[in-house]
Amino acid sequence: MERIKNLLLGKKLFIILYVLKLLMNGVIYHFSPMVQEILNVVFLVWPVIIVLGDLFRRKMVFSVYQTILWLFIGVIIVSYWNQYHWLTQSLAFSVIKHIGFTYILFSASHDEDTDSYELTLQRLAFFAVLYVFIFALASAVCYWTYKAGISLPMGLNSPDRIFTYGHYGNEDRFCGLFGYSTVGGNLCLLGILLCWYLYESTVFNRWLTSGLTVLFVYMTMLLDYRAGMVIFGFIALYLLYLILRKKYSTAGSILIVILIGAAGCAGVFYLKQDYFARFFDLMKTDPFDAFRQISTGRTEYWYMVIHKLPTHFWLGWGWLNSEALEFYFDAHNLFINLLMWTGVIGCGLFALFLAMMFIRFILSAELISKRRATWLVMLVVCILMLSMLEREIAGSSETVETALFWLSAGYLTYLNRTVKGARDV
Repeated sequence: MERIKNLLLGKKLFIILYVLKLLMNGVIYHFSPMVQEILNVVFLVWPVIIVLGDLFRRKMVFSVYQTILWLFIGVIIVSYWNQYHWLTQSLAFSVIKHIGFTYILFSASHDEDTDSYELTLQRLAFFAVLYVFIFALASAVCYWTYKAGISLPMGLNSPDRIFTYGHYGNEDRFCGLFGYSTVGGNLCLLGILLCWYLYESTVFNRWLTSGLTVLFVYMTMLLDYRAGMVIFGFIALYLLYLILRKKYSTAGSILIVILIGAAGCAGVFYLKQDYFARFFDLMKTDPFDAFRQISTGRTEYWYMVIHKLPTHFWLGWGWLNSEALEFYFDAHNLFINLLMWTGVIGCGLFALFLAMMFIRFILSAELISKRRATWLVMLVVCILMLSMLEREIAGSSETVETALFWLSAGYLTYLNRTVKGARDV
């Protein structure tokens, strides 16, 4: 009985099953929507049990970082109760889930032995890479067989399954077996980062890492996922920096140069799509419309929120409230969203939390390098960059990228805790 209680109240089992559930969401929904609904209920109640368990057993983590995070959560609750007519059951569930998941994922490493937690991260990374590899390879096969006019069993490569309505004109956009282009692009980007983390941890060799990276970059190009390609350009620059610092052997350096070349090919791919040509043509007549189209409407959302912000300056419009945008609750930018939902107070607290977290990373740089976790820092940075264009990290988004962001951020923040139960600064 005691063992079952420890499993339910412990964070390790929850994290493993939750990340696997996020990865398999599409597959689970495809085969059994009812199972998906049951799992949603389970993962709504379970984090509440864990948080209450920590509270009553006096195991709550109250470091400076966690305190700022709790203050931010307090702003979420205040903004939620200030909405009155916007109160709904689903919104209440969203607030509960956000509080529970954020606390559990960020503080999990505080309760675990560092080596044990590191092993859990590596296993999750391995499974995530395997999952992305299977779907990326299958999607590539579907694409080329469709182009060749070959029909696959069960209609796997039928246009209705592997294409979705595009953003530009009336053309279709390839989504493969991922369901949506953005979902597939985010997973491929995550796969690249996790490949190099497993390489750094000596789980993968350089040939496997390079081969998987080429596949994921190629799939990102097929998915027409520009945000991912921009971030991969940042990753390529980091790899070039490592070459210049001679962190890799000659063979490894050659492979990395090939990967950077692949990024260059991706750039040529987008130039051929006339994105930039259209952008500069529009800049001559209507600069605002040029940025709106190149950002697929994002800059319009940002302008609307900032323009209306003075009317709800301190606490915003309320958590996940759509009044500022009139038709949608997501501006596709982390800080614009926080300004819209929690005002200057909430956004400022979260920005302070992130700043202190990255200062901690810098101060722990030697230890992070020693623990072979520099690619986890890159993962945190890249997902934060992605959140400037997509719905990640905070809000209603339940994605594996968001989960791994908080897991990695918590691990890196508490990494210098050498004695279990030692006081955190």
